[in-house]
Amino acid sequence: MTTHPKPEPRATSKARQIRAHARDRAACRLAVYTRAQGKCEACGVPLYLLGTEAPTVFALAHIHEADYRSQGGSDTDPENAKCLCICCHGVEHGGRIAKP
Repeated sequence: MTTHPKPEPRATSKARQIRAHARDRAACRLAVYTRAQGKCEACGVPLYLLGTEAPTVFALAHIHEADYRSQGGSDTDPENAKCLCICCHGVEHGGRIAKP
């Protein structure tokens, strides 16, 4: 009789998936921010990727996905994303994000 290894607990494999997705998402954010050269791709305002560097919350880079995950898009594909300021991101969402 052969013994098979015990399957990995679901919580462990799920945690690994979550960590891998977070790494992929961070790499995507960095790639989009680098492609935009640290500026809003719509209006050209300088932006910061990290909140610790930004002088105000309005200077933070918002990564907008053109095709939402719920509609089959990917949130880890840099070609599906744009780097926007908070105002332009609000316009992209039809004004559903608060403007300064």
